[in-house]
Amino acid sequence: MKVNTMKRRYAILLLALLAAPVIVIAYDVVSIYPSNAQAAAGAVNISVPINLNNNDSIAVLEFQINHTNYIVPVSVTNTSRIFNGTIEWNTLTPQTTKVAAFVPGNISPGSGPIMNVIFDVNSSAVPGNYSILLSGIIITNVEINELPVSPSGGIFTIL
Repeated sequence: MKVNTMKRRYAILLLALLAAPVIVIAYDVVSIYPSNAQAAAGAVNISVPINLNNNDSIAVLEFQINHTNYIVPVSVTNTSRIFNGTIEWNTLTPQTTKVAAFVPGNISPGSGPIMNVIFDVNSSAVPGNYSILLSGIIITNVEINELPVSPSGGIFTIL
């Protein structure tokens, strides 16, 4: 009798677990992309805005910027969307720059530039259109949930 009671309890527990609702939280896709820019060989301090369209608040983001070695990053600056944030960046290779930002007050839902990557153009740069692509993108909300991302690229035109 005791065995049947235990089997019945396990069966009821199993049914309860299987019947329990599954909670799935869906987040809107975040769009991030660099603006197009243009400059002549030898130009300095050319700003390339990094734009973000988000419907959820964002606390942390990280990505790599892949670009031609004709343009050299010299700084990354905040915009009003992350005025109180901390941005760190470094050059991994002549064509790859890594950027990370932590925003204690969160990036509120909205659209527009979140930072500007400032480039100098090599004086020996060959005229043409060069891709600026984002990769290795990680964007999280305040609960540290990674948000789905849809990146787009930009074009840097050397005149």
